[in-house]
Amino acid sequence: MVLSGSWDTTDSPQREKLDSRPHKVCFPRLLERFMTVHLLNRKQIIPGNISDVFEFFENPLNLEKITPPWLRFRVLSSTDSRVGLGTKISYRLHWQIFPLSWNSEISEYKKDIFFADEMTRGPYRSWYHRHLFRSVQDNVEMTDTIQYSLPLGLIGNLVHAVIIKQQLESIFDYRKKVIEEIFGANSTGRYPL
Repeated sequence: MVLSGSWDTTDSPQREKLDSRPHKVCFPRLLERFMTVHLLNRKQIIPGNISDVFEFFENPLNLEKITPPWLRFRVLSSTDSRVGLGTKISYRLHWQIFPLSWNSEISEYKKDIFFADEMTRGPYRSWYHRHLFRSVQDNVEMTDTIQYSLPLGLIGNLVHAVIIKQQLESIFDYRKKVIEEIFGANSTGRYPL
């Protein structure tokens, strides 16, 4: 609860009124106290120059190419054909037997250096994914940093430990393999359109 107003002293009538109210314990808020922010970091060396590699990841439709088929992932819409600050993207995927909608917005963007997408609606309580690109000799080092949390506090943490963590690891293992196939098979670093 957010209260507006201010008081300068501890004996303010507003403070006394606030402190005398009975405190309710709200179950969802209690669960939020046990919410954990999880972190997944991945690095990958990709053959090619930074502008070609970045261009591939700027195209929202390429996310379908690097996502495992068992998720049945589809981009439904994007406000831009190339991501930029403020681009909004809507997806559809299936987790187990459950169809899920996911909306994200590009909250940070610097051409050929990084961009970040944040979930605005979807299955997680929060999801922030930063893609960082750096030239390394004749290659590109791409670093994925994902900060995420699940709803339902302790229950969400249990589901994370038993299922979600391993599934995210397998999704990013799959992405790494496909990215190697796309960029590694072609010595020029250009990707097939």
